[in-house]
Amino acid sequence: MTSKIFITMCALVFTVTSSFGQFDKYTSFQEMAPLAVKYYQANNIDSAIIVSEYAYKKFPAEDEDVISFLGGLYTRNSQFAKAIAIWKAGHEKGYCFGLSNPAYDKYYKENSDFKKLAALEHSWYETSHLEYEVILPAGYDENRTYPIVFIFHGNSRSIKRAKESWKSSVMKENCISTFVQSYAFSNKNNEEYKWEFNDEKTLKELTNIYDRVMASHSVDTSKIIFAGMSAGGYMAIDLAFKKIIPVTGLVLNCPVVPKINDSTIVQFVNLKKKIAIITGEHDFALNDQKNLINSVNKQGGLNKLKINKDIGHEFTEEFSSLLDEYLKWIIE
Repeated sequence: MTSKIFITMCALVFTVTSSFGQFDKYTSFQEMAPLAVKYYQANNIDSAIIVSEYAYKKFPAEDEDVISFLGGLYTRNSQFAKAIAIWKAGHEKGYCFGLSNPAYDKYYKENSDFKKLAALEHSWYETSHLEYEVILPAGYDENRTYPIVFIFHGNSRSIKRAKESWKSSVMKENCISTFVQSYAFSNKNNEEYKWEFNDEKTLKELTNIYDRVMASHSVDTSKIIFAGMSAGGYMAIDLAFKKIIPVTGLVLNCPVVPKINDSTIVQFVNLKKKIAIITGEHDFALNDQKNLINSVNKQGGLNKLKINKDIGHEFTEEFSSLLDEYLKWIIE
């Protein structure tokens, strides 16, 4: 029996390594991530772990992302001690992994070591709150109304980092821009944040921010735009399609796409809302982005999709000009 198990494991390792040739061809975890995700979605957790463990050793600059992925894989594979050990190593660097999420209860309900890690993260989150910064357009006149753009940063980012990328002459001259920052640390030491999805605290505080900004500035309520990168794109899509805030349109860069049912898409389209996605041909979320756009298009919805060559999950050099183009399209 033991020899059969050994042979099976040897075959598994051979299959995984031979399926993408030599490991050396990968230059980052970002490049390897689609393969790991593919194995995970096929419920081949062992293979996903082999890929991710290699990336953890090979690409230390991306260890935060790899640890996040590996912790979940180890948990799914009942390798709880390994998950706790790698999360603890991440905590020592200031990384946070959302361990207070109730989804972990079924795995770690009686595990005191896990509870200590989750309690530590909870203490980091407890006194932290969503923050925002409003930037008014040049020559702002309170006697006229302006389109408003809410920008959600990507994971392991902040308002400061988002402002470096989301630059637009249309925003500068014609829009009220509101940058929103999560309360949940991804790296406490470096003041980097990540979004908590379907999170009561995030929703409550975001709604309060929206109400304050709308009450204190001269906004054209027919031109409310949500924008976001990666996980920030997920937030923008989720909030817009669920009609939590009356969004007119979306401009998204490499968004992670939540599951949206057909009836919700029909409602979005019937309200004449617009959606534009800017992405890269090597983005790990490209198929989901295409599927969303195709679903909107199938219903006759207003949509645009720009796939940039030779890039992955990142901003293209032409991002500002594309952002101008799609903002004009939405607010025209």
